[in-house]
Amino acid sequence: MKRAWSLSLIVAAFVAFSAYAQSDIMEEDTLEGPAPATGTSGETGTESGPGVQVTNGNSSGATQAVTWTDTNGINFANSKVRFVLEAKDAISEVDFIEYKVNEGPFGRYTGPFSLNQEGPHTIVYRSVDKAGNREADQVYNVTIDNKAPVITLLPARAFTLRNGRHYSSAGNTISFRVSDEGSGVKVVSYGVNSDQLQNYSNELISLSNESSAQLIRFYAEDNLGNKTTDGNFVVNVDADKPSVRIVPSNNLVEAGGRKYARKNTAFVIEAEDKGSGIEQIQVKIDNSQEWQVYSEPLYFSKEEEHTIVARAVDAVGNESAEVNLTFTTDDYPPRTELKAEITE
Repeated sequence: MKRAWSLSLIVAAFVAFSAYAQSDIMEEDTLEGPAPATGTSGETGTESGPGVQVTNGNSSGATQAVTWTDTNGINFANSKVRFVLEAKDAISEVDFIEYKVNEGPFGRYTGPFSLNQEGPHTIVYRSVDKAGNREADQVYNVTIDNKAPVITLLPARAFTLRNGRHYSSAGNTISFRVSDEGSGVKVVSYGVNSDQLQNYSNELISLSNESSAQLIRFYAEDNLGNKTTDGNFVVNVDADKPSVRIVPSNNLVEAGGRKYARKNTAFVIEAEDKGSGIEQIQVKIDNSQEWQVYSEPLYFSKEEEHTIVARAVDAVGNESAEVNLTFTTDDYPPRTELKAEITE
């Protein structure tokens, strides 16, 4: 019994601490990672945020062999790890060691081995001494994880994609949602217009209140050193309001402090925006209390006083100042009377 106990202890130690660097055993560093960052999402048209999401799941891979055990006792390793089996027998000496992985057959152990397939594995191992004594099966469960986490940038208010450029409203905030199907997220780092990245801990990150380009850098790493490639995302903050104007096709005539238009006059609403672009032009006609979407020139045939109120909204929600025009449609010519005047 003493022989078997000594054997299983040494074998278990070599399996549990089996990360090698230049043939030296690297002792396992057990660290508990933070809870994954969370957020909400959806998708709508050319927007992002609850719109187009910026997701980085590309892996730069682990740079060295790493093993890790979570708080539930579940073992994780990447495929750079080599598993080593050693056995000792104080009496007749060890004849051979054999092992199997998952449901495979037992085979003779000849040297360190790795596991390349992603997911959970069971290693069963035992040794036999020269007297034919066979050790009871020893079991080691490990999950191979070579995949980096997936990190998604989530703006609180939708980003808008126009002409290949992303735009945001001023004072917007962003967060990150991070998930990992294997060993769990260890660290998330980010920076906004900064070469110095900082750790993310589920806080809301504010973008600029002024019109400017914002470079957002971010990455995530799991407990085995699997790391996403660095994410670099540029969003342009648009804090500037659009402008709008009402343009009649014929010149209005002013008389007696009032403006007059012919019935065939077309009123065109023009808008301009130097940032994210015009999303919509809206108008109120006469006594209407509701905004209507402007889509074509306006005509007024009824001979009475009319009012046009117009405004423009850009792609990130900035509204122009309202522009008003009041005029009277007059399409009837004057009438001239001829009177004969008799003088004595």
